Amino acid sequence: MSTPTATRIAERSAASYLPLEWREIRRFSPSLLPKILNSISSVSMSFSLSDLIDDPTLLPTFIDHDPATAHREMGQAVDESMIIKDKKGLALVVFFKKGLQWPWGHTQKVNGVVSDAVTALVSRYNPPPPSRTDLRHKEFNKDAEPNCGVYHFALWVATGQSKAANPKHPTPHQAILSRDILSAAYKTDAVLQFYRSLAPIIQTIGILFEGFDPAGYSRYRANWNYLVSITPLKLLEVSRRQCFLGMAVLHGAKVGIHKDKGDVKDGWVAMICCGEFEGGDLCMPGLGLKL
Repeated sequence: MSTPTATRIAERSAASYLPLEWREIRRFSPSLLPKILNSISSVSMSFSLSDLIDDPTLLPTFIDHDPATAHREMGQAVDESMIIKDKKGLALVVFFKKGLQWPWGHTQKVNGVVSDAVTALVSRYNPPPPSRTDLRHKEFNKDAEPNCGVYHFALWVATGQSKAANPKHPTPHQAILSRDILSAAYKTDAVLQFYRSLAPIIQTIGILFEGFDPAGYSRYRANWNYLVSITPLKLLEVSRRQCFLGMAVLHGAKVGIHKDKGDVKDGWVAMICCGEFEGGDLCMPGLGLKL
């Protein structure tokens, strides 16, 4: 991670866009994004990211707490763009209020793009229930909410297979597309259409990522380009800004207090919410943060 900075981004030529990508407003990349980033307020924590990686107990986990109680005790949710930094100025959390609209001005409307894409996906491909052993979804009830579920669309390596002598999947790095993509032809078709519909959103996430952490964005893009060239990840490519190898799509599914295992310790995750709902805040009790 790095400190968000006002980095000037060169404009792209028309030939550099894929067919489903949008053209940013002319003034956005060179001038507007740095001005927006410089205007965002920030809050500094009392620890450094390296300290936290070495000793995760610096932050309480709240794993055993009742989610509703923890949510209530955290007070009001942050309602404006904000950057949370460690004591050395490195970014831990970056919250962009209505950031998906920033690159487009009045030329394009992102409102409804995600909702429409998810609605179309659900109509063609019933959301799979999460694993019964997944403690992040202890309150999940498919019988009560038939359209609820969690999709995992990703290129990943099966647990224990990365250095196996006789790998289950003899592909480069034993990397495969997730079962939620490939388990049936109609599902694959629905997922590919979903990605095509989300192309401008995936593009926007890359634009914002490059704007506040150009070095991190370059690393992620290099990794994406490498894997696209040697694995079936090419099926999911819809934007030249694309950089994340996986996407979890939660449709009406609750997520309890949890700590993921195996995530990159010095990396980023992009999260967006859409649709009509109550609650649904992103809560980080260890930071006392509710977005």
